[in-house]
Parts: sequence; structure tokens; C-alpha cells
Amino acid sequence: MVSARRNPAYDQTPEPAWALQALVRRELRLGGLDPRRVGRVVLTLDARAQAALVSRLTGDAREGSVAEGAAIVDVRGGGIVALASSTGGLQSSDPGRQWAVSAQRPVASTVKPLLYAQAFGDGLTQLSTFPDRPTRYAGQAVRNSSGAFLERAVTVREANARSLNTVAVQVGTPREDGLRRLLLGLGYRPDPENRSSPALGTFRAAPLTVAAAYASFAGGGQLCPPHLLAEAYDRAGRPLPLPRAECAPLWDEVVAYETFDLLTGAVNDRASHVPFLRATLAQRLTGRAVPLGAKSGTTDDVNDTWCAAVTPQYAMAVWLGDPAGERSVPVALYRQQTACREVALLRDLPHDRQSLSPPPGITRVGGAAVPLAGLKPRNPAPPGAP
Repeated sequence: MVSARRNPAYDQTPEPAWALQALVRRELRLGGLDPRRVGRVVLTLDARAQAALVSRLTGDAREGSVAEGAAIVDVRGGGIVALASSTGGLQSSDPGRQWAVSAQRPVASTVKPLLYAQAFGDGLTQLSTFPDRPTRYAGQAVRNSSGAFLERAVTVREANARSLNTVAVQVGTPREDGLRRLLLGLGYRPDPENRSSPALGTFRAAPLTVAAAYASFAGGGQLCPPHLLAEAYDRAGRPLPLPRAECAPLWDEVVAYETFDLLTGAVNDRASHVPFLRATLAQRLTGRAVPLGAKSGTTDDVNDTWCAAVTPQYAMAVWLGDPAGERSVPVALYRQQTACREVALLRDLPHDRQSLSPPPGITRVGGAAVPLAGLKPRNPAPPGAP
């Protein structure tokens, strides 16, 4: 294995080789291999994507204790394309300090597309409507981030584009048990101290976990466990087996495609909360205007701000915040939606898949992908469900 020695003079500059070595050792052990037997490994990382992501996360100094972690995975099998973290004033290269893997933080509104995908397998579509009006959950008033209500019916598609909490709670409350099972199966962790609706993102996860969940929308509904190792060889140069979990069905393929379309609407529709992610003229002229869907998320205390995104080939999640959950993200980073600006990197990556073909059973109504009339897609049981 490539070796890396600890720099005794290390202060706050990330050491990618050191951090990745710890992750490689962990994955080898999970695969039943003793790292001491391994002489060489080949990683799934793309060198250019890794360099670009590291540059984005470490090129600009972050204020105070703010840290940042980001992960990009290939939707075709779960290979990790890039993985990077800033230090946030701590040693992100220490084992357990690689925020892209270890920062278990509340996922906020990035949970909403997962909720809606669950509901699309339960009779709803993007065009189902709900009123945006004062709503309560367990006696608590539910407010939108804007502080206002539209006081009219909105489609699920518009509600997602505007990130309306009221609609998420209305959709999520009758489906709460199923949502909890789904999130647990994805590797998210509940926060027993947070009594708000899980439809508002109270569960916790690391960026790599969130990226893997979003990859399922472009992967035909398959959930592929992310992995860093492509090949491994012993000290004599002989290949070693790499046992890993296979991809498993998470969504009906119609549901997965409809949710991918929902996410692209959150970028391209008039109600978009991330219009700056639309393809530029230069990208359209140079063939880089691949479909990109995204969803932002920020916790009520603004200690965590997120963005998760997906294209036909890649999924990416970015988290920015205080790892200890004690300090708010600086106002400038929050207002500029810094986390979502990072995912623009996806369009700069080479794409073998420029688009997604709709599966049988999909039609378009008013520009939105929905199931054919009379078709009722059903999702399989979530991972780990009895």
C-alpha cells in the first residue's frame, strides 16, 4: 500500500494521502482483508475530479470553526470519484476527521426528495397538490424558510423547488414510519433529541451517505454502497478478492426517474431555489449542459448547510458547518448558498452518459415526468426491512 507518514509540524493544512490511507485500511478490513497483506491498491478516484474538489474545499479559507466535506460517486456501481474535506480548524486528515465520511450532521431539506420518492411509490406524483398554509407537527408550528405562506395549493414539484416545509410535513406525517425505515436503511441516524418531523431532515448522515442516496435516482432506482477500492494486490503482485455489497433495489424505476426529474425542476423551474446552477451559455455551446438536479438544506440553527446534486452519471453531496454543532455558519456563506455553488463542479466532469432515458411507464404532463394514467408504481422494501 502507498505509505504516508504523519507530518509532526501539521497544523491545519489537509493531507489527502494520510486521510485516504485511513479510509483504504478501513475498507480493506470491512472486506475481510488484512491491510498488512496488501502491497498495492487501485482506487476508484478520478485524479482530475479529486484535484478539483480538493482545490474547491481548501482553496478559500473558511471562517472560524466552519468545516466542509464533499463526496462524488458514480451512479453506475457506487465508485467514489472524489472525496475531500477542509479542516475547519481541526485535523481533517486524522482518522475520523475526514468530514466527507465522518461528519454525521442533520441533513435538513436534502431529505425532501427521498420523502417524495417514497410518496411517489404510494400514489402521489409530482403534480399532486397540497396547500401551503400554517401547519403543525406534534404541537409545533411549521414555518417555511421564507417566513411566509403562499396560501394556495402547490404541486409537489413546486413545493420541492421552493423547499416548502409545510408541504413536506403534510406529505411526511402519514408516511413517517416508512420514512424512518427508509432513512435507517440508507445509513442515516436518528437524533433522539430532535422532536421535529423527520420530513424536515432531523436524521443525520455524512456527505458520502447522502451522495449514495441521491445516486439511486439516476441509477435506475438501485442503491449502490459507495466504495473506494477498485483493485487490490498482495505483496507478490497477485490480485486479491474484494468482497463488497451488491447494489440493491431502492425505488421502482419509474419512481427513480420521476424523482430525478423533480430534482432537475428544482434547478430549472421558475420557482427554483438554486437558479445559479442552470447551464450557462458556454456550457451549452461546449456540450457540458448535462441535466443537473439539486436540493439545498439548512438547519434551523444554521449550524449546518447542505447541497446534494445528481446528473445522469454522478451524484454529489456537500456539507458545510460546525462539526461540533455549536456555531452557526457565517452569514455570507449561508446567504451565498456556498454548498450549492460547489456542486456546479459536476458539469465540468466528463460524462459518458449525457442523459437519462425514461423507463416504460413514464409520460410528461405540463413538462413534468409522471407515471402513465392508471400506472401505480410501488417501491420495494427499504434495505434491511424484514
